[in-house]
Amino acid sequence: ARGHASSKTIHCGIRNPPSRSGDARQRWGLYRTIVTIIISASIIMSIKVNGWPVVQMHFSGQLSAEQFEQWLQVASALLERQQPFAIVTSSAAQLSLPDGYRGQEARWYKANKAAFARYCVGVARLANCAEQLAQLDSPAMHGAWPCAYFVCLDVDEANAWAAQQVGL
Repeated sequence: ARGHASSKTIHCGIRNPPSRSGDARQRWGLYRTIVTIIISASIIMSIKVNGWPVVQMHFSGQLSAEQFEQWLQVASALLERQQPFAIVTSSAAQLSLPDGYRGQEARWYKANKAAFARYCVGVARLANCAEQLAQLDSPAMHGAWPCAYFVCLDVDEANAWAAQQVGL
């Protein structure tokens, strides 16, 4: 396999503190656990981007316009590698996108269309159910992408298709 796995999750930007010992480390661990629970309970948002050259993108929760913009920056970073890649994308059933996200996405796509067409060799969309599969597998959706586009219900099938697109 080419490359190596990398991971970037866009959500609450809590970083581990400098190395500490004893009670301070336990308090930090408890703090991190509490913050994670609060974030999860309020469904703030999560966009996970993992892997290379098969990039996994999963969207869940309630995304703000700023968080959506951060994801577009991650997408730009993928293009800046100037190497072929494929995307396997999925979303939680309870996903809430911000007002105006289509405009943000359109502006990003207009600015990055040539690079996206050059480096993204395929997008596999993992549908949550048969109804969503029918919506995502329409001629309009296939025509919207400047690369190969595939929709299915099975994550293994989506990953195999994406790997084939990048020659793995």
